[in-house]
Amino acid sequence: RGIDVSAHQKEIDWVRVGAVGMDFAMIRAGYRGYTKGTIVKDEYFDANMRGALNNGMQVGVYFFSQAMTPAEAEEEARRLAAEGYREVVLTGIEISSWGRDLGAGDGLISLVEGVCAAAPGLRVRLGSLEPRTITEDFCRRAAALPNLCPHFHLSLQSGCDGTLVRMNRKYDTKRYYESVQLLREYFRSPGITTDLITGFPGETEEEFAQTLAFVERCAFTAMHVFPYSRRPGTPAADMPGQVPREGKEERARRAIALGEALERRWLEGQTGRVLPVLFEEEKGGLWQGHAPSYALVRAQGKDLHNQLLSVKITGVEGSALTGTVTGG
Repeated sequence: RGIDVSAHQKEIDWVRVGAVGMDFAMIRAGYRGYTKGTIVKDEYFDANMRGALNNGMQVGVYFFSQAMTPAEAEEEARRLAAEGYREVVLTGIEISSWGRDLGAGDGLISLVEGVCAAAPGLRVRLGSLEPRTITEDFCRRAAALPNLCPHFHLSLQSGCDGTLVRMNRKYDTKRYYESVQLLREYFRSPGITTDLITGFPGETEEEFAQTLAFVERCAFTAMHVFPYSRRPGTPAADMPGQVPREGKEERARRAIALGEALERRWLEGQTGRVLPVLFEEEKGGLWQGHAPSYALVRAQGKDLHNQLLSVKITGVEGSALTGTVTGG
C-alpha cells in the first residue's frame, strides 16, 4: 500500500504501480483526507510515472495543494496496519522535498521516523529519493529504524558530470557517490537502484564510457535504463548533438547488460543469508515475494500470500533469489 506524502499545486497525471496479487493500493494524500488511486498490476513500485503513461496504463487525475502532515501520515499507517497490511510505501512526485511547505525543519527523515514508530509492525519502504537527501544524519537515524526497508532508489540519469550539467541536475557524480558510500556504511548490503538515460543530446562515446565506469563503481543492485526520447517543446529537444536512435538504443543495451551483471553479482552475495520475505503470489510452482532490500525471493510453500517469513537463501535463478522457508 502506498502513502503519498508529497505536495502538489497543479493538476497532474498520476499512476501508482503495485505488485501483482499483493495487498497494495495507491492513496493520494496531497490534501486533507485522501482519495484512492488506480491499482495497476506491475511488479515495480518505483516505475517512472511518465513511462507508465506512455505504456498505456490507467491514469487517475487529481488536484492537490498541500503535503500530508506527520500526524496524518502516522494515523494512516496505523489504520493500514489495523486493516492487515504488512508494508507501506512513502511515495510522491518528489518525497525528498517533503516538509518544506509545512515548516518541518528535519525534513523527510522526521516523517519516516514518525511513521515507523506509529506502526512498528509494518515494513516501511521509501519511494524515489533525490541523491542529496542521503546525508550522514539521514543514514544514522534511518539505520536505527528496525522496520525501515534498506532499499534506496536514487535517480542518476547519467554518470558523466558534463551530461548532468546539460540535464540541469542538481548534483554531480562526486556528491552522488558520497550518498552510495554512506548507505553502504550504515546498512548491510542495501538495495541501491537507479534510473539511467542513454543518448541524451550531446552525449559522446567518451561521456557514455564515463557513465558505464561510474555505474560499475556504484555497483547498483538494479537499474532501469531508457534511451533518451526527444519531446517537442522541451529544452533538450532543441539541443545540438542529438544522438541517432540506433546509437541511443545500442548504448541502452550495453548499460542494461552491465546492470544485469552487477545485479547478478549482488544477488550471489546474498547466498547463505536468512532474509525476511513478504510473500505476494504463487508463480511457476513457487511462492515469491520481496526481501527488505527489494530483492525478489522465490521458495516452496503453501498459501503464503501476505505472510512475512524467514527464508534461507540457497541460490540465484535469473534475477531472483531462491531459498527455503525456515520460519516466521
